[in-house]
Amino acid sequence: MALNNTEQEMMWINSYNDLIELIEDHSPAYIVLPNYIEANLDTTETWIQSAAYDSNKIIFNVDYYKGKLSVFIDKEKV
Repeated sequence: MALNNTEQEMMWINSYNDLIELIEDHSPAYIVLPNYIEANLDTTETWIQSAAYDSNKIIFNVDYYKGKLSVFIDKEKV
């Protein structure tokens, strides 16, 4: 099921806000995209926006990566 434009926009905004909260709450060492790609905040913002506009739900997980608390990000089709 494809999301309409408004739903895509809300998915992108809500997901980005969730990421910011995770960063503030956990002070992660890394942000990790699928396939263990390390990313900075700007790259991650673009990735989340693109994934949301492709009708994906963004999934976050806080876990250890290279021995440091990190935020893992993935997507799944809605």
